[in-house]
Amino acid sequence: MRTVKNSIAAENEIPASGGRGAETLEEIRQNGLAHFGSQNRAVTKQDYEVRALSMDASFGSIAKVYVEQDTNNNPFAINMFTLGYDANGNLTQLNTATKNNLKTYLNDYRLITDAVNILDGYIINIGVNFEITTFSNYNKREVVLNCIQSITNYFNIYNRKINQPIKSVVCDAAW
Repeated sequence: MRTVKNSIAAENEIPASGGRGAETLEEIRQNGLAHFGSQNRAVTKQDYEVRALSMDASFGSIAKVYVEQDTNNNPFAINMFTLGYDANGNLTQLNTATKNNLKTYLNDYRLITDAVNILDGYIINIGVNFEITTFSNYNKREVVLNCIQSITNYFNIYNRKINQPIKSVVCDAAW
């Protein structure tokens, strides 16, 4: 039996998807506060978001989630838009197994009259063009680098939520 176990090998030609990295301390704190208020049931949109994000990673992991009322078909239904990360840390749509696991997981917390539609979130890649004017007493290259870093931090996908509005970013050259 040991020889058989040691002789088994597997090759995964398609990389795994639907994962995410470890939670930050702030995410743990926010999830803890939200979990306390939910009392093991999902009633509000925030309850469903917290539940989806706190599903055990062994069933797949949700990186981003956004919940809204389903206004088209069923007033008792919600639409849950989800995204995960691929092996390179890029946003990707969840695989079918992770969506099915999420649906099963949420069944224990949803109200009996609620329906949950698990949908793919939209991934929109954007570019940013910007112009700056520097004062003569500032190092122009340093100001440009600081502006690029500020914009990069602002649009970092790990710091953004689904459906979060994009507001104007103003660089302060006085770094």
